[in-house]
Amino acid sequence: MSAASGGSPAEPRLPGAQLWELLVPLYSTVATRLERSVRSRHGMSLSSGMVLGAVVSAGDAGSSAGSLAQQRGLNAASISRVLVHLQEAGLVTRLQGAEDGRLHIVQSTAEGASRWRDFSETIDQEMHRFFTTPAIVQEHGGVVARLCSA
Repeated sequence: MSAASGGSPAEPRLPGAQLWELLVPLYSTVATRLERSVRSRHGMSLSSGMVLGAVVSAGDAGSSAGSLAQQRGLNAASISRVLVHLQEAGLVTRLQGAEDGRLHIVQSTAEGASRWRDFSETIDQEMHRFFTTPAIVQEHGGVVARLCSA
């Protein structure tokens, strides 16, 4: 409802650059907290865990390294390092593509799927805890509200 039609005035829309400036500290705080938590509980980085989640989500069809890199915003070298780590830990397998031998399809192992369930529970708990902590809500609640209405 607009002020002209008798309703309450809408908050002015922030320019993208200003919104980004407000978002960066929130992102940094959340990412740092999640990284610390998942490393201590699961012995892997947040990035590795999120790649594992993408592999698990791909199911039996698997996913290519390029697709995983694109989904997670990683470059080729980074995704390669993450996949080697996950493979050495027994969480994924890399199979040579049937049609193109240069292509490798990444699939989750049963252990990888199990570890992902535990990992994602930790993320869920931490996100809930983070966004229900009064000091965090007070400090960042306005940014979240603005993002939801943008």
